[in-house]
Amino acid sequence: MREGDDLDVLWVIAAAGPLGVLLGLRYKVASLIAASGAVAVLICAFTLWASWPLEPSALTILGSLVALQAGYFIGLLLSGRRG
Repeated sequence: MREGDDLDVLWVIAAAGPLGVLLGLRYKVASLIAASGAVAVLICAFTLWASWPLEPSALTILGSLVALQAGYFIGLLLSGRRG
C-alpha cells in the first residue's frame, strides 16, 4: 500500500454507511445481499488492480460490509418497516 491509500479505505467505508441507509429506507433485505456482494467484488477487483496486500484488502471489505449493514439497519429503523 502506498501512503495515501489509508484515506482511500476510509472513504470507501464512509460511503458504504449512507448507501446502507438509503437501501434500508427503500428496499428489502434482498437488495442488501446484492449490494454486499457487489461491494465485495468491486473492492476485490480494485485491490487486485492496485496490488494491495491481503490484510488491508480483507479489512477494507470487512469494514465496508459492516458499515453497509449497519446503515441498512438504521435505514430500516427510520422507515418503520420490517425486513
